[in-house]
Amino acid sequence: MRVLTIGSTSGAATSSASYPVRLETALERSLPEVDVVVEARGLQGEIASGAAERLRALVAEIEPDLVIWQVGTADALARVELDAFADALDETVRWIKSHRIDVVLVDPLYTKSLAQDEYYNSIVRKVFEVARREAVPLVQRYEAMRYLSAGSDKGEAHFLGRQFRLNDLGMRCMAEHVTRAITLSLLQPEATGTTKEPPAQIG
Repeated sequence: MRVLTIGSTSGAATSSASYPVRLETALERSLPEVDVVVEARGLQGEIASGAAERLRALVAEIEPDLVIWQVGTADALARVELDAFADALDETVRWIKSHRIDVVLVDPLYTKSLAQDEYYNSIVRKVFEVARREAVPLVQRYEAMRYLSAGSDKGEAHFLGRQFRLNDLGMRCMAEHVTRAITLSLLQPEATGTTKEPPAQIG
């Protein structure tokens, strides 16, 4: 299984601790009979519309069976217009699916400094809405990080390093969450990996 990951890049301390390596290891452990190859082509700060343009070339080059898209954080920080963001995400997910490629979406990072920001919350909800509408698995990273940060003395610093980049522990946790979403979608193809409704007030 060839897996293409796009979206924000992660700053690992060592190559063995990088998100792609952790994800490939977790997937092979979860799917022992599947040979997994992860191709990471993320660009720091890339918004959804920019990723949409690159994806066409990447799909032709890599021929992935699955695309994992970390999306929304860069758009939120750039204050991209909400409808433009949703349209770019929706259209690109449909394009990927039209090529018989599976898609998993990963919603924005959680940070306490933006937890009460209405626009940032709206981006998180837009990702949820697109995932539900297109019936693709969604890794609710925002909610997971918010919950785990609340239970840690270090708060979000337990998972988040500088410039909205996950630290080693954050990357390990995300790799495990993504692997779980993929495994569930394979075992239960009708499941989208989303909850029935998004949180009424996130953060």
